[in-house]
Amino acid sequence: MSNLKLKLCDEEFADQVTNILEIVTKLTEASDTVSGIADSLKENSLSDILIDREITNKINMLKNFSGALHEAVENDKKNLEGFIEEVESYESVL
Repeated sequence: MSNLKLKLCDEEFADQVTNILEIVTKLTEASDTVSGIADSLKENSLSDILIDREITNKINMLKNFSGALHEAVENDKKNLEGFIEEVESYESVL
């Protein structure tokens, strides 16, 4: 009778160990999946940050260019106004 109990205990123990191993395997797979998702999100976030940074740099470059262009137009306008005044003064002499 004790051999039968021992054999049943061994089978139950073996079943429990098998169940535990299956659970550990599933947890490992789930952990790997979560880790993969986290890595993917991290990479996407980094690329989003890099893209955002690149867009910000381009916007700043455009703002700088726009500012420089505006300044150049204002300078040209002043120069043109000065030239017109000079031409008008010559016209009055002629």
